[in-house]
Amino acid sequence: MATKKTQQNSDLSLDLPGSEADLDQAIDDLRGVLKQDADGDL
Repeated sequence: MATKKTQQNSDLSLDLPGSEADLDQAIDDLRGVLKQDADGDL
């Protein structure tokens, strides 16, 4: 019987290091930078 092999792509892995709080903080930081850039504060 042949087994089906699934190709794994490490870039799309959902097992990311860190916590959801770290992700939320990074997203908030990026939003702040984007807002400053849009406002011309950078």
